Amino acid sequence: VHTHAALPEPTLAVTPRTAVQAPSANVPIAAAAGRTCAEYVIPYPPGIPLMAPGELITNEILDALAGFRTAGARIVGPSDPNLQTLRVL
Repeated sequence: VHTHAALPEPTLAVTPRTAVQAPSANVPIAAAAGRTCAEYVIPYPPGIPLMAPGELITNEILDALAGFRTAGARIVGPSDPNLQTLRVL
């Protein structure tokens, strides 16, 4: 499992408040890169958000998420518990 030092640095596209209040939709995870996240995605361990509302979703972040899933981390927060989709703006 990745350590917190290995987590990709997020880029804020809009404020968390704006992201939570904006219209959003679920898109296939493969199509999420380049979009703005509208929900929390938190792998345990380490329990540090990998994605948060308002952050830009990058291929690096999606790769890190795949690594956490492969390592057996529990992912908390997404509206789709199977992680087939992510909620984006």
